[in-house]
Amino acid sequence: MISWTGQSKSIEQATIQHPMRIALCADEVYSLPLAVAVGSILDVASDPTKVEIIVIDCGIHRESRKMLSDAWAPHGDRVKFVKPAVQSWLSLADPARTWISAATYARLLLPEILPDSWRRVIYIDTDTLTLSDLGELWELDLGDLPLAAIHDCGIPFVGSRGGIQNWPDYHLDPAAKYFNAGVMLLNLDLIRAQGTFESAWSYCASSAGLAAWADQEGLNAAVGGQFLELPQSWNAMWYWTRDDLPLDEGERLMQAVQIRHYSGPEKPWLDPRLNKMPWGWKAYRCALNKIQGNP
Repeated sequence: MISWTGQSKSIEQATIQHPMRIALCADEVYSLPLAVAVGSILDVASDPTKVEIIVIDCGIHRESRKMLSDAWAPHGDRVKFVKPAVQSWLSLADPARTWISAATYARLLLPEILPDSWRRVIYIDTDTLTLSDLGELWELDLGDLPLAAIHDCGIPFVGSRGGIQNWPDYHLDPAAKYFNAGVMLLNLDLIRAQGTFESAWSYCASSAGLAAWADQEGLNAAVGGQFLELPQSWNAMWYWTRDDLPLDEGERLMQAVQIRHYSGPEKPWLDPRLNKMPWGWKAYRCALNKIQGNP
């Protein structure tokens, strides 16, 4: 694991292309948060015409597709839907974990589904709210690493509780840092060449029902701590769940956040009465009201 300093350049920098390319995965259950996630990306983009977004369609209904297209229409035709030919990810899903969408496993297919011309991509979970332009993340130099992500503060190491359950079998270092896969910058050239996501898929298939955090565990097993660590602000989730933070401190922290990630079983689009962390939930409700046309 290497920390981001924001200064170095390498040969990998030559693979950076414009427009900026972003991918998300969603099924019908997550169609509404998908509207918010993509809408927020386009709303804060410095130039939406230089953004290309592909949504891996894991079963979004026709009516919802129209709702999504209408919601994003002010930004032009920036989003394409791609439906996988085979819904193989469904075999990996655990129905007992209702807050983890089966569509999350579809991101393991990104290197295969995305066009070969896409040499890198920003992957973002659908339960997110983007608050600043993603250009700085997009232009980050990955060097010879497969991806960039934040260090997961809730599961700090491969050998931690909730980390990689059978790390000794894979000869992994238990002290290697564990990342959260909710926001990732992916080096598709390297991932395709090394079969990184295929390895993650194999891990998930062999650990069905045992992986604590679904395909995230498989990705960590495949990467083995070899990732570029992003600042927490690119995938902010741990401080909006802390009840002990004073309101003013929470607001101060959130002002520096680029992407808010509403991970876990409680979701702001499901219950507007939830106010555990008002500075986190209120912003999402405002974005949701905008999508739904509510004042």
